[in-house]
Amino acid sequence: PLTVYGLLGVILLGAGVRLLFLLTPYMDSDQAINGLMARHVLQGEFPFFFYGQDYCGSIEAYWVSTVFFLLGVSRYTLNGAIALLSLFFMLFVYLFARRIADPKTALWAALFTALPSYYLVFHSVLARSAYIEIPLLGTLLFIFSHKILSQERFRKSHFFFLGLFCGLGLWTHFLIVYFLPPIFFLILMKGPRLWWRPSVWFFFLGVLGGGLPLWVHNIL
Repeated sequence: PLTVYGLLGVILLGAGVRLLFLLTPYMDSDQAINGLMARHVLQGEFPFFFYGQDYCGSIEAYWVSTVFFLLGVSRYTLNGAIALLSLFFMLFVYLFARRIADPKTALWAALFTALPSYYLVFHSVLARSAYIEIPLLGTLLFIFSHKILSQERFRKSHFFFLGLFCGLGLWTHFLIVYFLPPIFFLILMKGPRLWWRPSVWFFFLGVLGGGLPLWVHNIL
């Protein structure tokens, strides 16, 4: 229970810090385009990428459109949607640190995520596409790769979600590649024959599904 209360306190602290930035919402052209894309999603459009680019997936626009639908369209809900994602980032950092260390270390990791550098806090409240999604997806990749590495029996679902978040990351922004080499190197060290197991096909299925907009766009 103390760990749960501690994590809740850390998340509330992180939310409070981000709320200070949300009181005077900053706006630039990238955020304006994301807000416009989110409004277009509500009108029935389905953009694959940030307007005017053939990269940087539109996953953020779909998330912001959901918040717009629930809470209305404003600069506060635009930036607040990203702040909410940053709270999930704290949670995932905690869960990953707890897997590889212990609850106390996990709380410290969450605290440093709640009170990070100015740069990370600033981009935790700006709808600029991929700034918060890439570290969030990367942490999820670490979690599921550790699930695979720490168990003798390989579950198909773990490979599927590892592939799914790889595909989503590649669609969102190619900066996800910084997470991939250490993950696949460690999995390869687990056993060179691992990639020949039937479960691995679920990894490729996840990659195909998660990155579907990217594959469809390039095929067309």
